[in-house]
Amino acid sequence: DRAQVLELIAAGGEMKLRHRTPDSKLRVSAVLALERPPSDPEWVGPLQFTWSSPPRLSDLLPPGRAHIQQEVGKLDILQFVDGCELQSGEREAVLHTLMYSRGKLFFANARFEREIRDAAALALANGDVFADQLGPLTLRWTKPPTIVWVAEYGQSSFRSPLCPGDELIQVNGECLNRAPRQRVLDLLRSFDGRMQTRRHRKGCLRLLWEKTCSHCWPSLSAGSVVDFR
Repeated sequence: DRAQVLELIAAGGEMKLRHRTPDSKLRVSAVLALERPPSDPEWVGPLQFTWSSPPRLSDLLPPGRAHIQQEVGKLDILQFVDGCELQSGEREAVLHTLMYSRGKLFFANARFEREIRDAAALALANGDVFADQLGPLTLRWTKPPTIVWVAEYGQSSFRSPLCPGDELIQVNGECLNRAPRQRVLDLLRSFDGRMQTRRHRKGCLRLLWEKTCSHCWPSLSAGSVVDFR
């Protein structure tokens, strides 16, 4: 503790110093943040967070780029720390996670989240259909839903790229294995950035938009080939 450190310094013993790495600076900043009254937004080292749940990036100083694994924008959502999904978006829980982290942060794309919410609200007004294009994401209504297409910018919301045929198995922490279209759209209408997918378990299927469903998504070119992996 402080008294012991001061006593050792006063005794004039040998002292060794260790240079702080960016991750250690972030850990120290998280400790200091826990010791002061909460503020919103709040700087934690070179990163400024807005304490929604989950937390969002409000601002970023140049040293903060060493912690971030992709291009980010304002209000992007903190989703993973050191490859592990945040279990709680509350301020104290996030700061405790950062205290022991290696400083590798991954943020979900805020535009992706916003456009999915808006599109899901509109889709709820339609009757049952084979598939829905929900902004940057097109889903086929299997159980669980199957991803047919994802916009290029939407890929930045996922730690590994999505492929056509991947299954959407969780939204906002709720399992979708048996969820009907209405329930999935309800969850996406209040989408908070938490989405989990898995690779399709069957073999490779090839579908031609021209023969099967080009009429469902006129914005996509006819004749495009989709691999279900």
